[in-house]
Amino acid sequence: MKNLHPLPDDISDEAAVFVEPLAAAFEIFEQVQLDEDTRVAVLGDGRLGRLVSEVMNLAGCNSITIGRHAEKLEILKKMNIPTRLGKDGLGRVFDVVVDCTGSASGFDDALALVKPRGTIVLKTTVVERGKVDLNRVVIDEINIVGSRCGPFRPALKALEERKVRVKPLISKVFPMEEGIKAIEYAKEKGVLKVLIKMD
Repeated sequence: MKNLHPLPDDISDEAAVFVEPLAAAFEIFEQVQLDEDTRVAVLGDGRLGRLVSEVMNLAGCNSITIGRHAEKLEILKKMNIPTRLGKDGLGRVFDVVVDCTGSASGFDDALALVKPRGTIVLKTTVVERGKVDLNRVVIDEINIVGSRCGPFRPALKALEERKVRVKPLISKVFPMEEGIKAIEYAKEKGVLKVLIKMD
């Protein structure tokens, strides 16, 4: 029973599907000390990257989200969360870089942005990674933190109090009888979260 969490009445089923990835975003605060003076870059404008960005913003961090898709970053901009299209020209100015890219190149991008003695938080898992420049990690004394799941309580609280917006992450909801159509739709470019509603 200790692994079960009651879902508050104020959280819809649609919002509840985001509890686990939102908890993964809150996990960063369990692993790395962050405050308003910590310069944080969130790499990635997909579902997890945007949830991490919202949590950083909620905590008052000095953060920016760096992505590759203007239309995805637009959702964060509307929430007054700083964004940037691409990392070019930024330099190594960040104390903490969170890799949520889902790409094998995310680690190299993080290395290009993190300050010496800074921290890279790896949220990305990929089937294959290319060559990684570990010399840079040693020479610049970079801390690398693997980060996966996280605490459900703060995620549930944030959803219940509507401090995190997850509705923009839902591309479409399908009824159960259209499950195959939902799977096909989920493969389309630009689609975020697809839900299948079982009534």
